[in-house]
Parts: sequence; structure tokens; C-alpha cells
Amino acid sequence: MRDYTKQIEEFWPTILEAWDAHADKRPVIECNLADRKVRAYASAGYIDSLSARTREAARREFDRITAEGGIMVFVLDPEHRVLQSYGFPDISGASGSRKPSPSRQRPDDGGAPPMPGTRTPGRKKSASRKAGE
Repeated sequence: MRDYTKQIEEFWPTILEAWDAHADKRPVIECNLADRKVRAYASAGYIDSLSARTREAARREFDRITAEGGIMVFVLDPEHRVLQSYGFPDISGASGSRKPSPSRQRPDDGGAPPMPGTRTPGRKKSASRKAGE
């Protein structure tokens, strides 16, 4: 299993922005390493799109993490054909300066259409820009 904690640290401020924008909808957050975008997805649709092998485990983990006031982040690494989830319990005190601390990570698969508000790390505006533009 690959370790994506450094990439999550880089994306963390944008992850929190995406979460804050959609927290009332209980989204999952996806960080796409290839296009360097952070997207908020409707959790039910995203989890339902996972394979049968990982769907129920992801749903249980999502329910546990969100019950603790946390978020679930999926890292999509198309280059290595990896979709891996990380749970971050109790992010109520999180800020862009605090390093994220996942409770656990696990490989997954699948995906679903993003919620409006696709973001690129480090950008404050345009939802469709790539890093370096």
C-alpha cells in the first residue's frame, strides 16, 4: 500500500475548503494527483460506485468517521492505478496550518461525478484550473 500522507498535506487547505463548502451534504473528498484537483462528491453516490468488494467496508468507515466529526478523503493516483481512502476523525479544530492526521488508510476503487466546486490546491478562485496555470 502506498503512503499518500505528504500529498494530502499539500492538498490539506483545499480539502478543508471543499469540506467547508459542502459539509452539510456529508461529502467525501477526492484528491486527484494527475490533474491536481480536489473534488467534493456526494458520499452515497461515490461509495455506491465502488466495487462490491470494497463498498460496504467504505460505507462503514465513512459512517464511523463522520460520526466522530471527521471527513473521508480518497486519493486517486491514476499513474499507479490506485484509489486509496483516508479517514480524518474530528476535524473541528483543523486549519490549513495543522498537518492532517489520518486514523487509517485503505485501498479502494471506483468514483462518481463531483459536486460543484472542483478545486485545485492553492487556488482561491476558478474551480477548473490546474496547478501552475
